[in-house]
Amino acid sequence: MSMSIEDQIRASLTDDSRALPGWPDATERVHRGMRRRRRQRAAAVAFGVTLVLAVPFAVAAYLTNSAGGPLPTGTRSPSTAPRPSGPASPAPSSTDLSESAVPWIDAPATYRPNPTGPVPTARPCTTADLSTTAGWQDHLGISQQDAANVMVKNISRSRCTLSGTPELVSSVSGRYKPVATTKIAPVGGATDVPASINPQDDAYVQVAMTLACNGGTGPTRYAEKLALMVGGTPIPVTGLKLSGTCPEITITPWFTFRPDAVSPYEALVGQIEAPSSVERGETLSYAVDITNTSDVAVPLNPCPVYWEAIVKQFVTYRLNCAPGAIAPGQTVRFSMQIALPADLPTGATTLMWRILDVDFQAACEKQIVVTG
Repeated sequence: MSMSIEDQIRASLTDDSRALPGWPDATERVHRGMRRRRRQRAAAVAFGVTLVLAVPFAVAAYLTNSAGGPLPTGTRSPSTAPRPSGPASPAPSSTDLSESAVPWIDAPATYRPNPTGPVPTARPCTTADLSTTAGWQDHLGISQQDAANVMVKNISRSRCTLSGTPELVSSVSGRYKPVATTKIAPVGGATDVPASINPQDDAYVQVAMTLACNGGTGPTRYAEKLALMVGGTPIPVTGLKLSGTCPEITITPWFTFRPDAVSPYEALVGQIEAPSSVERGETLSYAVDITNTSDVAVPLNPCPVYWEAIVKQFVTYRLNCAPGAIAPGQTVRFSMQIALPADLPTGATTLMWRILDVDFQAACEKQIVVTG
C-alpha cells in the first residue's frame, strides 16, 4: 500500500538523515524538479538584471530635476545624507511580518491527491485506423531484459480503443509465423489498459527477452522481423531486434502512458520572512511571500494544503485563500504560525514551508536559531 505525502514527510522527519524518500519513477521526477528550478532561477536572474539596469537611470533621474538640471555642488540628496551611527536594524518582529499580510487561519488539513481514473474507452480500432508500420523505443532500463515499447499511431479522425494482447509474429521466408510469448503487465510508469487513443496518439505494447536463463551463460537467441497482428493484419515493427538467453518473449496488453499530473501551483515561488531566532515552547510567527512567476493568474481553487516544519515538528494546514487568485507577477504575503514544543532541540536549524500538490510547490527554507 503506497504512503501518502504526509506519511512520507513523517517518515523522513523521524529519520536522522531527514532525506526524503524516492518517488515512483524517480528519474522523471528529478528531471521535472530540475526543469522547475531552472525556471525559478531564470526568473530570479531576469529580475536581478532588470534591477541592476534600472538603478543607474533612477539615480540619474533623481540627481537631475526637471527645471533646474543637476543639484548644486555640495547639495546632498536625502539618500546620501549621513546616517546616525547606532546598532544594526533589528530582525523583523511579528507585527512587521503581519502588516499587509493575508491573516493566518487555524485550519488543520490533510493532503489528499485528486484521483485520476482511466480514460474512457471508445469504438474498437481497425487496421484502417492505425499506422501501417510500428515504431519502437528500446533501452527501457528493465533489469535483466532486452525490452522495447512498440507503438502504433491512430491516424483516423476519431478516438478508438485497442484491447487485449496482440499476437506477435515473425517473418520467416516471407511468411509470418507465431512467436511463443508469455503475457505480463506493463513495466515502468503509470499506464492505462486498454489503450484508448485520440487521433495522432500512440498505443503501446511492451515486448522483451530475458537475459537471465541458464545464469545468463546460455546461447544468445534473437527475435527480429517482428510484427503485431491487429484484426488479422500484420503491422511490421521495422528494425527491432531483441536478444536474450530465454527462448520466449514476454508481451503486454495494449496500453497508454498516463500523462504526468501537473500542479496548478507549479508557477508559484515562495520565500520565508522570519525572525532570526525563536524560543522553544513559544509560537513562531512568520510570513511566506508567494510570487506568481507565470504570465497567467493562478487561482487558489482548490485551496491548497501547506506543510511547515522546524526540526522534527511539522504540521499541515489549509492556506487562507481569501485573495482568490495570485495575478501574473504578483507577490502575496501570507501570515504563518507554528507552535514549538518545549523540548525542541536548541541551536541553528531550518524552517521549511511548501505547498503539497503533486510535488512540493513554492518550497522555501530559512535558517533560524532555536533558543532555550
